[in-house]
Amino acid sequence: MHDCSNCKHCPHYFELLNRYEDAMKRLQYYENPNSPPSANSLLWRKLKKEKREQKKKDDGDCEPKKHGRKKGHKGVSHSFKPAETIEHTLQRCTGCGSSEISFFHHDCRPIIDIPEPEPYTVKLHKIGIYNCNKCGLQVRPDADLPEHGMLGKNLLAMISSLWHVRLTMEKIRSMLEAIYGLKLSTATIQNALLTVSSSLQKFVNRVRSNINRSKSAGFDETGISINGKKGWVWCAVSGNGNNAFITVESSRGADVLEKHFHDFHGIAIVDGWRAYNIFDKQQRCWAHIIREADTLALRTRNSRAMELAQSIKGLYHNMKSELKEHPPPNTTLYRSATIRLGKILAEAHRCRNSDIRKIVEKVRSARSKLFTFLLHSIDSTNNECERALREVVIHRKVRGLLRNGKGMRIFGNIMTAFTTWKLRELNPLEEIRKYL
Repeated sequence: MHDCSNCKHCPHYFELLNRYEDAMKRLQYYENPNSPPSANSLLWRKLKKEKREQKKKDDGDCEPKKHGRKKGHKGVSHSFKPAETIEHTLQRCTGCGSSEISFFHHDCRPIIDIPEPEPYTVKLHKIGIYNCNKCGLQVRPDADLPEHGMLGKNLLAMISSLWHVRLTMEKIRSMLEAIYGLKLSTATIQNALLTVSSSLQKFVNRVRSNINRSKSAGFDETGISINGKKGWVWCAVSGNGNNAFITVESSRGADVLEKHFHDFHGIAIVDGWRAYNIFDKQQRCWAHIIREADTLALRTRNSRAMELAQSIKGLYHNMKSELKEHPPPNTTLYRSATIRLGKILAEAHRCRNSDIRKIVEKVRSARSKLFTFLLHSIDSTNNECERALREVVIHRKVRGLLRNGKGMRIFGNIMTAFTTWKLRELNPLEEIRKYL
């Protein structure tokens, strides 16, 4: 094949150039600093391999790290207390049938089991409706039943829990039929989820209000398909880690933040997405900055890029270690970190490489927001919010898309409730019954 790489007059030159640019765009979609390691891209494989090799060099002749629990870890063992003791006895030898046997010792085995599934029950509730002869009101007793539908609290809680563990509506239907002999249509299951979602609305509003009142909160978003169109799952986690708000929106703009978090006046821990500029106080996520620097060094193999990545990581880890000895607010450390970062960026900007200059400008524009954690007791990364979004990403892979507004509300409300209960270490089955 003719080499057209240096021949602009060749008719194949622009065709090959367009194909190359298209291939690079496709590759960038999968291999970029914002792609999580779970994407298992070639870029992350290379990065992990290089980190392992570098660690071996740093450790020198140290013994290789073993798998399993770390030295000094106490471990966790189960401590189930038997509620009943069942003794198994024998009257005759199972070998020869002789009755001349004598007891030797017990072989004790605790067996953990669950009750056999009981058939579902159908109870007719007759709710009396009364007319008050004094005030004219029509009143009824509090029957403690779900507001809508014919499904009871336990069944609604079970359907919601199965949905949250990523079962599709068809699999939920099959499981209920196999275990309890209960035949429901997928439409009935969807209506059940909608009933649960509506019942959880007050709780979801309270979680959002808690985040609005918190001193700091992490914000992040990820894409999702809504009936074939691009949509976004937004997530916010309060600084104390007790509240997680998740909502599905058709927009990725600041209008979503205005809609849900117009009362938030704390410190927003965010990545570099421009919609977050609506918040006056910010802490830029250091994990994103370090990932971008590492990715640039790996992709370009440029010595200046590698020096920049090492300098940025070194500065960050140095500030974190200093912060342990001198906790915030530490204005002296803040000024020192800002000056040191300025010198690092000035040195890197001398390089003529356009990619290096691009990341230098990006970090320089965020410099005033990178060291907020030195002045306030907040996280320096947005890892809490990203961890909350992991479950969302797995749901997205399992479900594929959301079809309408009902699905968006179901997804947002149930994910908000279950994620918040997980952060608070509460039992979802017990909690969900309180709101039905």
